[in-house]
Amino acid sequence: MRVLFVIRSLVQGGAEVQVATLAAGLRARGHEVAIATFYDVIPLASMLQGSGVEIHTLGKRSRWDIFGFGLRFLRFLRAWRPDVIHPYLSAQNLVVTAFKPFIRVPVVWSIRNADADLSRYDAVTRWVYRNEGRFARFADAVISNSEAGRRHAVSIGYPAEKITVIPNGIDSARFHPDAHLRAEMRAQWHAPESAKLVGIVARFDPMKDHETFVRAAAIVATRSKEDVRFVLIGTGPQPALAALAKDLGIGERVRMVPLGGDVVAMENALDVAVSASCMFEGFSNAVAEAMACGTPAVVTDVGDSRLIVNDDRFVVPPRNPQLLAEAILRMLEALPEKRRGVRDRIVTEFNVEKLVDRTERVLLGLVRR
Repeated sequence: MRVLFVIRSLVQGGAEVQVATLAAGLRARGHEVAIATFYDVIPLASMLQGSGVEIHTLGKRSRWDIFGFGLRFLRFLRAWRPDVIHPYLSAQNLVVTAFKPFIRVPVVWSIRNADADLSRYDAVTRWVYRNEGRFARFADAVISNSEAGRRHAVSIGYPAEKITVIPNGIDSARFHPDAHLRAEMRAQWHAPESAKLVGIVARFDPMKDHETFVRAAAIVATRSKEDVRFVLIGTGPQPALAALAKDLGIGERVRMVPLGGDVVAMENALDVAVSASCMFEGFSNAVAEAMACGTPAVVTDVGDSRLIVNDDRFVVPPRNPQLLAEAILRMLEALPEKRRGVRDRIVTEFNVEKLVDRTERVLLGLVRR
């Protein structure tokens, strides 16, 4: 097959990492594979060096660069001539589908999220998510990375018979326990080995609910007898969160770390990984990647996080700092037990080979028809 993935950009994010992982896996099986990005932001291109996957940037100048971008995109599609197109994320699903009358190529939509509180987002984003269900019937197939995403999609009008659930695949060769990386990163963070590090790896976005994490951290700091410190690994400075931590009396215990460094080292450095997401989560890469590094996780019951963790003791309702703090405290007490075998679940259930196998089957079925 000639498979074309379409995504907004290749920044460091869950969907973007999955695109790169899946593209490389399909290319290794002999398919011709390319990734087209709307914007010229491709820091993850390094993941694909030597893989044989082509990367094409379409040079979209802004959200409102519509007609010029559309012509460039159409010229590219006709020149590259894919057998199947697999856009990632809702906006790309809609854009690619708009070109179907001109290219007559199967389009496979992706569902990466579940339901959301759209009041927290701008008007364009709200329109996209409110109307995607109306246009889903024009997709030839739909792949959801979570059962939660599938249920939500059906509730807003997606045809259920077109949806296949394929969980994300975690590269366990890359994400693995490493004592050297752990010691190195903790030294950079000035954290002694005796300290317990509880962290959240997520872009700063309303759906990730960092505020609840900080409030839970304050409760943990008060109740735990251990030296517990907290790490927020995300994008850009967050003065509001820093001010909240200071107001709650834990300013000295909280460290903000830019996302974009060695994520494997960061996941290894943590003792407990946390997902405090309150909405919109499908399959949490951050949780699964931490577990692959041998770091157990505490999560909110959003998306398929309960399924990934597979231990109800460490799953709590969203937007509840008290319950989140209690689950973190339980995890700190259970660490010796939880560290054993936490990686095995990811290696067995959510590996890259299964992701590539299942996706290849869907794409080949469409192309052969």
